[in-house]
Amino acid sequence: MCRDIQGMGRGKQFIQRRGARRIHRCKHNVVLRSVCARIEQREKDLRHLSQVFVPQDQAFGLAPGVDAVVHVPEIPGRTFPGTVTRIADALQPGTRTLLTEVDIPNPDGALTPGIYCTIELHIPRKTPSLVVSADAIIFNADGPQVAVVEDGVVHLRKISIARDLGKQIEVRDGVRDGDQVILNPPVDLVEGKKVQVRPSDAKS
Repeated sequence: MCRDIQGMGRGKQFIQRRGARRIHRCKHNVVLRSVCARIEQREKDLRHLSQVFVPQDQAFGLAPGVDAVVHVPEIPGRTFPGTVTRIADALQPGTRTLLTEVDIPNPDGALTPGIYCTIELHIPRKTPSLVVSADAIIFNADGPQVAVVEDGVVHLRKISIARDLGKQIEVRDGVRDGDQVILNPPVDLVEGKKVQVRPSDAKS
């Protein structure tokens, strides 16, 4: 639920139309998008294959059998399901990426060898991760932080960002499941500031 944050105490600034949101665990699969993969023809069948280089920090949990979805810019509105069939035994030493091969059924011949595509790999999570709204992240000289409200008091916590998911940020540490963080925190928000969280007409 979205809430307003109001400054409390003498001389405290009113924080107007801010919001607070609780951190939650995300149990969904990691969706890894890799651009500019090349589709090749397999011999003697109707399948095609594509090779993707997966970054080291996103390769955990990748294994044969992982689902893939292929998008081709020249064929808008259609997706092609695929499956990871092979992965390299070791990371590429220069790029620290893992070579991954995806098989793509092509029964109607819509895919032609040599075209480029975007591949989504739906990698199962080994453990649920913590997800924070991107609007709650504070970037300053001390590194990324969030403003957590505990018993009406603001605490600035440093976080480690694992993955940028667009409107949400997956974090490794610095916060706990259920923590309440301030959305769009003002630049003058400081450690120890007293605030009051109350229901708002805004919707989360």
